[in-house]
Amino acid sequence: MDYDNRNSCTRSRLIANMALALAVFAIIAIPVHRWATGALDPMIIATQGGILCVMLWVQYIASRGEQLLLAAIVLLVAQSANYLGFMVLSGGISGPIALLGPLLPLLASLMIGQRTAWGLAAALFAVVVAVSGMPSGDGAIPLLTLATLFAATTWVGGYYAKSNQALEREVWHQSRHDPLTGIYNRWYIEETLQTEVLRARRNHSSLCVLMVDIDHFRQLNVRLGHRAGNKCLQKIAGIIAETIRRPADIVGRFGGEEFLVLLPETQFEGGIKLAQDIRERIRREVDYVFKDERVPVTVTIGATVTDPRGGNSSDVLIARANAYLHQGKAAGRNRVEHDPASPQPVPEEDPAAPEPELVARA
Repeated sequence: MDYDNRNSCTRSRLIANMALALAVFAIIAIPVHRWATGALDPMIIATQGGILCVMLWVQYIASRGEQLLLAAIVLLVAQSANYLGFMVLSGGISGPIALLGPLLPLLASLMIGQRTAWGLAAALFAVVVAVSGMPSGDGAIPLLTLATLFAATTWVGGYYAKSNQALEREVWHQSRHDPLTGIYNRWYIEETLQTEVLRARRNHSSLCVLMVDIDHFRQLNVRLGHRAGNKCLQKIAGIIAETIRRPADIVGRFGGEEFLVLLPETQFEGGIKLAQDIRERIRREVDYVFKDERVPVTVTIGATVTDPRGGNSSDVLIARANAYLHQGKAAGRNRVEHDPASPQPVPEEDPAAPEPELVARA
């Protein structure tokens, strides 16, 4: 689920819960009015009954995640009318109900946005002034107090909404990215792979999967230290991310020194060429100097593509790519091993060459 979908779910829950709370308030308002006035006003009963029905409808569509903007607008308009009606019945601007009005722009900030909240605050205050008239002298104090409350709650609501949105974005990013390399983590890359497998099946298209593993990484970690190992992971992650240029292509850290690359809408030849480009760039651009000796860093890549005959689950693709990766390791490393649908490109270096030493010779 991406951030926009997550944010939509949060708004859906907020609107649904608020509508339910206001529906309960509409039920409670009838006996409270009866207790306060000593009589039951048919208009109050009809009004609160209508508000109850509207809030239940808003709660229903919001809980389903449908038409959230319409649900929020209906909720705010209904409660604004309810507020103005009760304010007039309870003594106008000097009554206790008048002080509840600033809560509505606060809700608007959380459900829709700050611009809508400021517009609602200005409209409600203008209606209040029109209904109550423009007082003078000491009578203007309640009006000034109400204006201050409208401005304060609207600003606080907007500030909270922005801060909460920034925090949600940060949490969303951290939950899907590897903290060391900055690329996607294993959870997200596996979830995306499942989505891409379904899309490839639906569109009858191909999906290429690359499993990239750093050769002799444990030895490099032991001999050069974990700081050098971490820098190596970051450098290789950056090279892979730069080499896959299309927005739909993504890379994630699959394990300690393993990376999983997903190439949707990619034919076999294109995927193998990209794998060779990744391998060659890492061979050229990543190395270390240990005790005055150059320590090269290489990768082995297992590549596979979806089978048009079927059986292309995410687990099967990962298992095939991993199997080809181990074949490449057994064949001498620093190579791309892949499905037997195309001849293996000849590597520039002898795959049977001995493993590079990470310790300087005496």
